Amino acid sequence: MDLKKYGFMPHMMPEDISGIPARVTAVHRERYELVCEYGEIYGRLKTKEYFVDCQTFPTTGDFVVIDFNPVGDSLILFTIPRKSFFSRRDPSPGRGEQAVASNFDYVFIMQSLNQDFNTKRLERYLTLGWQSGAIPIVVLTKADL
Repeated sequence: MDLKKYGFMPHMMPEDISGIPARVTAVHRERYELVCEYGEIYGRLKTKEYFVDCQTFPTTGDFVVIDFNPVGDSLILFTIPRKSFFSRRDPSPGRGEQAVASNFDYVFIMQSLNQDFNTKRLERYLTLGWQSGAIPIVVLTKADL
C-alpha cells in the first residue's frame, strides 16, 4: 500500500529512527489501527518510549514509526511531529486535553441558519479551527429558514 495516498512524504521520516512509517486510522484504547506499506494492520505502543520517555501519544491521523510484526500487533516506536492538531477539554475532571485528530489540512464547521444560529459559537469554532493549524471552512445549512 502506498502511504503517499495517505499524505506521507519521505522527508517526514526522522533520520535517526529506524522502522517503517505508518498512519493511525483509528484508536481503540491501547490498540491502534494502522495503514503501512504492508496494508491495514494493528499496533500497540512500545511501553518504554511512551510511558518512561514521555513521547507524544498518537491519535487518529498521526504518522508513526513501527516495528512491523506480520503475525500479531506491531510495536509503535515513535510519533512523527504533527503539522496540525485538534483537541478538546477532557470530560474527566483534572485530565487536561483530549486529542481528537491530527495532520489534516481543513476543518469543516457546519452550522444551521435556523433559530439556533449563534455567531459567538461560530467565532469560537473558527478560533479553534485556526489554532489547530488547519484552514477552517464554514458551511451554513438551511438558508431557507
